[in-house]
Amino acid sequence: MNIVYIIGNGLDLAQGLKTSYADFYKKHLKKNDHCSPLLDCMRQDIESDKELWSDMEFALGLYTSKIQNEEDFTNLYYELSDNLQEYLKQQESSFSPTDELKHRFLDDFIKPTKYIADSDRNRLKSLNLSVPIDISVISLNYTNTLQKLLSLERQDKVLGTGINLRQIIHVHGKLRDTIIIGVDNESQIGNELFKKNENVKDLIVKEQSNTAMKNTMHRTCDRLLREAQLVVLYGVSIGDTDARWWNLLGNQLKSRNNLYIIRHLYTKEKIPPTRLQRYGIIERNEQRVLLQKMGFEEGKCSESIKNRLFFIINSKNFL
Repeated sequence: MNIVYIIGNGLDLAQGLKTSYADFYKKHLKKNDHCSPLLDCMRQDIESDKELWSDMEFALGLYTSKIQNEEDFTNLYYELSDNLQEYLKQQESSFSPTDELKHRFLDDFIKPTKYIADSDRNRLKSLNLSVPIDISVISLNYTNTLQKLLSLERQDKVLGTGINLRQIIHVHGKLRDTIIIGVDNESQIGNELFKKNENVKDLIVKEQSNTAMKNTMHRTCDRLLREAQLVVLYGVSIGDTDARWWNLLGNQLKSRNNLYIIRHLYTKEKIPPTRLQRYGIIERNEQRVLLQKMGFEEGKCSESIKNRLFFIINSKNFL
């Protein structure tokens, strides 16, 4: 049984780390007195449209239309990257999970269906969760929060009887190493000349950036998702700058009937126990969004595929 987690910034936020792009800007970038004129111009752009810049990667792709040449973009990119690393390292170092939290986290981690609603369990009957179970993680984060929570000194680890952690892949890089701040493909680059500039795309197009660094992480992640029987999405926003992963999952759902997907959702509004019917509205809306991001035309997805999508709303998972 192969389980793959795709984990995003929501994991850090759930542990109290201030790692959103909005936090980075407010607590670090806005207060930086030593930034270059290029970065200062970008700060002014952020200040004028904070909603757009809440997704810094997507906004950076559009912002390239305001940059004149490759040299300016390269300097801005690395200055932004250095500032982000500096801020996130401070956040990462402040996180020291207790033994109790580690124990709770591990129990949730090795039981991915723990918080599935009783009414959904019948749809999971054909999913064989018996051991041996191999768990892999595709992390969209730069931080080592997950490694701290799992007390990892090395990547291969026995998590329980017959349950093994195969690997954690930081597909966008790790702190103290090269990190990738970028978009999914060249169509998300605002500067028309940069769309044809391979040097710029080596920096800002995620898959090409990994290729430029001579690593094979994207291919390894592709293989893991093609071999998975269960994919768990936790703390991810299903954003366009990671579109390749959602498209790949959609293609896998279409091509085989032994893949199941669980997505954890957390609503901004607190839903009181007297209004739990709200869960139905939330799930239908999120199912529609997820299917669209995975490449399904609205109204043209079979019930057999929908029946392999599960949503867990406002659970205490990983908290």
